[in-house]
Amino acid sequence: MELISDSVLAKSNEQSSRARYRRVRLYTLLVAGLCGCGGGGTQPPPPPPPMVSSVTVTPASASILVKATQQFAANVQGSGNLNPAVNWYVNDVQGGNSTVGTITASGLFTAPNTVPNPAQVTVKAQSVQDTSKSGTSSATINPENVQISVSPTSVSLQLSGTQKLNVTVTGTVNQSLSWTINGAPINAATPWGTIDSTGLFTAPSLLPASPMVTLTATSLEDPTKSASAVATILATAGDITVTITPKNPQVVFDGSQSIQFTATVTGTNNTAVNWSVDNNGGTNAGNITSAGVFTPLTFGCSNVVPSAGIHAVSVANLGAQAVTTAACRGRNKPADFGHVCTRCDFDSSVPGSERNNYP
Repeated sequence: MELISDSVLAKSNEQSSRARYRRVRLYTLLVAGLCGCGGGGTQPPPPPPPMVSSVTVTPASASILVKATQQFAANVQGSGNLNPAVNWYVNDVQGGNSTVGTITASGLFTAPNTVPNPAQVTVKAQSVQDTSKSGTSSATINPENVQISVSPTSVSLQLSGTQKLNVTVTGTVNQSLSWTINGAPINAATPWGTIDSTGLFTAPSLLPASPMVTLTATSLEDPTKSASAVATILATAGDITVTITPKNPQVVFDGSQSIQFTATVTGTNNTAVNWSVDNNGGTNAGNITSAGVFTPLTFGCSNVVPSAGIHAVSVANLGAQAVTTAACRGRNKPADFGHVCTRCDFDSSVPGSERNNYP
């Protein structure tokens, strides 16, 4: 019995040893696999530190008007996970100043209001990571040289028609301008039509005494620079033509004289017209009958209207019109077109006459 027990015990010990060996071997293999040391592998080396090699600024040079802007860009080159940020300088002043120009963190340069001395400034981008690395560009600041043009320079359009005028302003950042019509501002009431701030001209509905209208655009940056276009107003709608006789007569302004106007209408069987009167000074100049008889009002020396516009408008087509001018004058004296009354003289050659408008 003892011999059997010893044999069994020895066999059991041998099996336990083999089991422990397998467990140790398995553990060793697992640890080697996890650590990468069981197959002879090694850990990769750490990445190199980031390094800036150069900074490039574009554009390399620029020509800029005073008050204008220019966008610059910086390209930071090097190796590793480098920082691409830069600080911007103008003539070595971070952010610049009002004398040499200013620049934002994004590289937007604004030229000064006047040309610096010298006119060329240096724009620099300096690496934030390595301040020993930077790139530069040169900017030349130029004075304003305002030029203005209008197109088209001449147009013809019917009554109430429209025409867009295009304005080009160069040599300045300020593109603002103002318009005038025959020298009058666009917010004033005129007989020559209207023009808005965009250059859209609308012809009048009533033919002015002078059908040629000068439209002028003037730079607000430099009021000495302007350009003009001439618009000719047509009044021959529907192939109908209206003419008035007499043309541009003179009439005594004291109300003692009348003028018979006649309208000739062609292109239609309906020859009727409507008559009306306007003036060039904002004051009523007189009256005209439906038959075309014009009588000026009686004026004192101080308020004489120098001329009156006489209009004939076709009944068949309101776009067909004619206009003439009646010039007011003193008795037995030559007409004084547009002259401002400076004193009144009594005309002794005409007994009982009124005081008249003589210089």
